Amino acid sequence: MATTGDWGNPPRELGRIRVSRVRVALPALALAACLLPLAPAAPAAAVEGATSVVFINELHYDNAGTDTGEAVEVAGPAGTDLTGWQVVLYNGNGGGPYNTRTLSEAIPEQQNGYGTIFEAYPSNGIQNGAPDGLALVDASGEVVQFLSYEGVFTAVGGPADGMASTDIGVAQTGETPVSSSLYLEGTGSVASDFTWTEGEGSNTFGEPNAGQTFAQPDNAAPVATCPDDFSTPEGEAASRDVSAVDADGTVTAIELASVEPASEAFAVTDVAPAPGVGGTATATLAVDGTAGRGSYTATVRAVNDDPEPQSATCTVTVTVTFDGVTVISQIQGPGDSSPLDGQQVSIEAVVTSTLTGDDQGNQLGGVYVEEEAADRDDDARTSEGVFVFLGAQSAGAGVTTGDLVQVTGAVEERFGQTQIDASSGTIETVASDVGLPDPAVVTELPAFDEDRTPIFEPLEGMRVRLGGTWTVTENFDLHRFGELELVPGDQPLRNPTNVMEPGPEAGALEAAARAKALSLTLDDTRDGELADNGFDAPYVDPETSGTIRRGSTADDQVGIMAYGFGRYRLRPVDTEDSLKFDYADRPEETPVVGGDVTVAAFNVLNYFNGNGDGTGFPTERGASTFAEFQRQTAKIVDALDRVDADVVGLMEIENDDTGEASAIDDLVTALNAESERTYAPVDTGAVGPDAIKVAFIYDTATVALDGFATLSQPPFPANSRVPVAARFSELATGEDFVPIVNHFKSKGGSGTGDNADQGDGQAAFNGDRVRAAQALLDWTETDGFFADDDAILVIGDLNAYANEDPIRVFDDAGYADLPEEFADGARAPYSYTFFGAEGRLDHALGNPAALAVTTGAAFWHVNADEPRGKDYTFFNQPELYQPDAFRSSDHDPVLVGLDLADPVEPVEADLGVAVDAHPPRGRGAPPVTFTLEVTNHAAGEVADVTVQHRADLPDGVTVKDVRLPGGTSFDGQALTWTIPTLGAGQSLELEIRFDKERSSSGDLTLAATVSAIGVTDPNPGNDTDSDTVTLRSPPGRP
Repeated sequence: MATTGDWGNPPRELGRIRVSRVRVALPALALAACLLPLAPAAPAAAVEGATSVVFINELHYDNAGTDTGEAVEVAGPAGTDLTGWQVVLYNGNGGGPYNTRTLSEAIPEQQNGYGTIFEAYPSNGIQNGAPDGLALVDASGEVVQFLSYEGVFTAVGGPADGMASTDIGVAQTGETPVSSSLYLEGTGSVASDFTWTEGEGSNTFGEPNAGQTFAQPDNAAPVATCPDDFSTPEGEAASRDVSAVDADGTVTAIELASVEPASEAFAVTDVAPAPGVGGTATATLAVDGTAGRGSYTATVRAVNDDPEPQSATCTVTVTVTFDGVTVISQIQGPGDSSPLDGQQVSIEAVVTSTLTGDDQGNQLGGVYVEEEAADRDDDARTSEGVFVFLGAQSAGAGVTTGDLVQVTGAVEERFGQTQIDASSGTIETVASDVGLPDPAVVTELPAFDEDRTPIFEPLEGMRVRLGGTWTVTENFDLHRFGELELVPGDQPLRNPTNVMEPGPEAGALEAAARAKALSLTLDDTRDGELADNGFDAPYVDPETSGTIRRGSTADDQVGIMAYGFGRYRLRPVDTEDSLKFDYADRPEETPVVGGDVTVAAFNVLNYFNGNGDGTGFPTERGASTFAEFQRQTAKIVDALDRVDADVVGLMEIENDDTGEASAIDDLVTALNAESERTYAPVDTGAVGPDAIKVAFIYDTATVALDGFATLSQPPFPANSRVPVAARFSELATGEDFVPIVNHFKSKGGSGTGDNADQGDGQAAFNGDRVRAAQALLDWTETDGFFADDDAILVIGDLNAYANEDPIRVFDDAGYADLPEEFADGARAPYSYTFFGAEGRLDHALGNPAALAVTTGAAFWHVNADEPRGKDYTFFNQPELYQPDAFRSSDHDPVLVGLDLADPVEPVEADLGVAVDAHPPRGRGAPPVTFTLEVTNHAAGEVADVTVQHRADLPDGVTVKDVRLPGGTSFDGQALTWTIPTLGAGQSLELEIRFDKERSSSGDLTLAATVSAIGVTDPNPGNDTDSDTVTLRSPPGRP
C-alpha cells in the first residue's frame, strides 16, 4: 500500500580499508524465488572497534536552545593509562577532522574494575550531525572506533582517513533536553556487549551509565596468535612461530587444525606448553619443500586445561611462489587482503583494460591485468586479475588491451582493493594481441558480508560479464559520479513494506537496500565528480536529453570487477560492446483515469518563493536563488498543466499566507498563464507551525468550493502537517466530493517508544503516523463538516508504504487503495524511490462511496524514475536542465478519475481461499508442497481476482517452483496470484513447492488472502487462510 519516507538524499557511501570480512549465510526471508538474496542486518554492536575494551561510552551534541553540556565519555578497565589517546571530531560534510582532544589520565575504578573519563566541550563545540562523527584513537595512532550519528560518511584526512563510519543508530535534535545524552546500556566488558540508546535525564558523564553494568569476563578462553601471512619459494622449507595464552588458565597444547587446500607439507612442531596460569605456550608452524605453488590457509588450534577444555584458533595464509614470477592468484590469496601485502613481486599477465588518463577524466592511472589460462590455479576463492597502478608513467606506458606484459612492483591494499604499485617499478610489453581471457559470468548477486557488501572478492580485478538481463534500479548518482545500480532480472527493487508485511524480514531487506547490498554498482572509469570537471554522464539515452530511467535494462554487460568507495563495482571495459541499454520510455502522456472530474495529489518539493518579489533567497527550504526558483516553477507548472486536474492537493508548499506575495499565489499565477484552466487556491492562509503545509488549488470553471476544514488535534500539528479537507461540487452535475490532503511525519530521525525504529522496515515515527491515520478517521466520523454519505478521498504523502501500519488503519476502516485497485501493470504502484527501492509513500485512498464513483487511479512516473541530475538546481550541469515535468519533484503525482453522476454499485460475491500443506509425494519429491485453492461461491462470475500470500521460511528453505493453472499469472515480487475471471462455483488451485537443506528445521507457514476489485464479500471469514508444517533436521544434525 505505501513507500519509504522523506529520509533525505541517500549519502555517497565511501569505503574503508577492510581487514577481513565474515561470510554470512542467507536466511529465507520470504518466498526465496521472489526477493533478492539478503543476509540479516548485522547487530548494532557488531561495529568497528566492537571488541575493544576501551570505547566511546556516552555522547551529547545537540539540545533545545543553545547547545550546552556537550561531552564525550570513554570507558574501559580501571587503571588503563589513556595518555596519548585522542578523541578526534569529524565533519560529515567533506569528511575532515575539525577538533582533536589528547587525553592524559588513567581510567579510575568506578564499578567492578571498570570506569569512565570524559571530555567536556564548549557550547556548540560538537557539530549537530546529518551526519557527523568522532574517532577514538590509541596512543600508537591506531583508530579504535570511528562512530557517526545521523548517517554514515568516509573520513578524509586525520587518523581515520579512508575509513567508513559506523552509525550508532540514535540521534539528538534541536528539541532534545539538555539533561539527555546518547549512551551505551547493557552488561559486559567490551563495546559489543552494550547497545546505544537515548533518554531524558540520562546525562551521567564521568560515571557508568544508567542501565549499564560492567562485568569481568568469566572463565576466559585461550587466545591464539599466528604469524603474519608469508610466502616462500617453491621447493624451499619455511617456518614461523605461533603462540597462545590463557588469562585464567594454562594452554597445554598447540596443534594444526586444518590446511586448505589440503597439504601434507604443513605441521606444527616444537610445542612448549605454558608454564602456568597466564603463561605463554609456543610452537612452530613448519612448511617443508614439497608444497606446490599456490596459496594455503593454515588453521592452528590452542587448547587450555579447563575441566571442559576450551580452544581458540588463528589462521595464516602461506603463499608458495615459483621461478621468481608470482602468479596473480598468489597475490590475491583466498581472503579479502593479499597475503603478500607490502612485498615486491614480478608478474606476467594480459592487459584487460587500460585506465591511463584522457580528456574525459579516466584518471585511475593504471591497467587491469589477468593471468594467462595456463598459469591459473583451481582455487575458486582466489581471483586471477589485479589492478596495476602506474601513476605518473601511465600515460607513457604504451600498453594496450590484449598485450602480454611483465610488471614489477609492490603489492598493496588500497581502500580495500588489492593492487600492484608499479609507479616506481616497471611494465614492459612481451607480446601483443595475445587474446583476452573469457569473462567470468555473473547471473545473480552473491551473499554479502557483515558490512552488507556482496562478496565478489574471488572476481576482484577480473573481466566479468553480467549474464542475462540486469535492470537499472537506481540512477541517483548518475550525473554526479557516473554510477548506476543494477539488479538481476527485468524489474527494479521494490521497497519491502510496499509488497510484504512489516517485520524482521522487511527490516533486514530495507537495511540491505540502504547499504546497496541488493545491487551492483556500474561505475564509469572517471575519477571525481563529473560536474566539477565538465564531463558528460555515461550510459544516457540520447533521445531523452541525457537521462537513463530506472527500469532500463542491459544484457551481457562486460566490465572489470573492481572495489572502491566501500563496495564492489563493475567498470566498463569497452563502450562499443558493454554499454548497450534497452532504455525505459518516458511517459510523455499522463495516465488515463477516466471520469468527468480528475483529482490529483502532488508533492512540489519545497516550493518557496522568497519574499514574493524576486528577493529573499535563499529561503528556509527550496530554491537557493531567484533564478533557481524560476527554473523550479517552470518544471512544476509544466507538470501541473499536463496533469490537467480539476482539483490538486499540494504538499511541501511554503506555509505562508494566500495573498499576492505567497508561494501558492505565485504558483497559481504561473500555472494560469500556461493552462487553459482557471485555477484558484483554497484560502487557508498559514496552517500550523511547520515551514511547509498542504494546500488545494481547483479549477473554478469545473468545480465549486463549498467549504474547507482543518484538523489541529494531536498528533497534528506537532509531528505531522495539518490536514486540509475541502468540499467541492461538480458544476455540471451538482454532485459533491470531499478530498483530504495530508503530509504525515517523515521516517527520518530517531524517536522513543513506538516512535523508535523497530527494525521492521517502517523506520522511525511509525507510532505518530498510525495516530495521525486514526485521528483523521475519527475526524471524518465525528466532525459536522462531513456527512455520512460523503465520497471521501484521503490523498497526499502519508510517509508510509502500502503494507505499513498507517495504511492498514485505513484498510481496516474500509478505505480502498485506489491505485492498487486499478493497477494493470507488472510493477506494483509506486511514487517514490529510496536507495533504489520503489514504493508508494503518496496515496489516494477512497471510502466505499468514493470507490463507487472512481473510474481509475494511477501515478504518473515523471519523477521517481528520473536521475536527480535532471532537477532544477544549479548543483547540476546547466545544460541538463529542461523546463519540463521530468524530475520536477522527487515524488510522482497521483491522479484519480471520478464519475460523480453514475456511481458503480458494488458487486457482492463470496470468495474463499484454502491453504494446505502436504508431505513429500514420493522419492525425490520436495520436502513440502503447499496448495492454495480459491473458490467463487457466488452465483455469477467475478473478474480480477487476486490472491496475496506470504511465506515465513526457516533458514535453508527455498522455493523450488510455482505451478499455475492456465490463464492465470503470478507476480513473484509482489507475491500475488492473479485470476482474470473466476466463474460461478469455480475453484482453481496453485501449487508451491519448497526445497530444504538437510539441517533446516522450524515452522514453515504459508498464508493467503483473496480479494477482487469492486467486490464486497458478505462472508469475509473465508477470505484468509494459512497452514504450517514443522520441519525437522535428521538425527545428528543441528
